[in-house]
Amino acid sequence: MQKLPANTACSPEEARDRIEFYRALIAGGIAVLCDADLGRKLPTVFVAEGESVLTLLLGNLEHPINYKHQLFMYLKLAGMTVGTPDLYSLWSSVLA
Repeated sequence: MQKLPANTACSPEEARDRIEFYRALIAGGIAVLCDADLGRKLPTVFVAEGESVLTLLLGNLEHPINYKHQLFMYLKLAGMTVGTPDLYSLWSSVLA
């Protein structure tokens, strides 16, 4: 994934395609994990001695959740009509 384009300007259609492609790659990577792998430590830029795979996965899950909630609140404060289904729409597509 490191060689794939990121943080570059693109059309909405290309963004959707990229997101779907990245989602498929991530799902494939998670699919090959077993319970024993979750305790394995992987070195990171921030923790040279390593973080557990589970900690990394949870951290990477928490990050977009926080930003989605932040965006939800800003849209609501700006007077836009948003509701609980907007917060949980990601999960319906992931769990489907």
